[in-house]
Amino acid sequence: MSEESLEWDDLVLNLSRRKLYLAGESLKLTPKELELLEYFLRRPHQVVTRDELMHKIWQVPPATVNQILDRNINSLRAKLRGRGKNIIQTIRGEGYALGTNAVIS
Repeated sequence: MSEESLEWDDLVLNLSRRKLYLAGESLKLTPKELELLEYFLRRPHQVVTRDELMHKIWQVPPATVNQILDRNINSLRAKLRGRGKNIIQTIRGEGYALGTNAVIS
């Protein structure tokens, strides 16, 4: 049985094991950080709105104002930056995107 994984550069998210590997080394993420990263990896270069993330990851109404998203995005960024990756971009007035050259849909 093959294991499904999502890849971005030297970042590999093993979906069946729910583990992230960066340059072959395991990187510990919380369950929500893993969900966020998986969501971004499935939509490279696509802008994802804050409302969309709140609805899809936390299952709360899009209009919900919540700092949970900010904390999780910042924590995920910090862990990836600590390993030399700065891949989650803020698209001002729109949301976030994985990588550069994001497309606003």
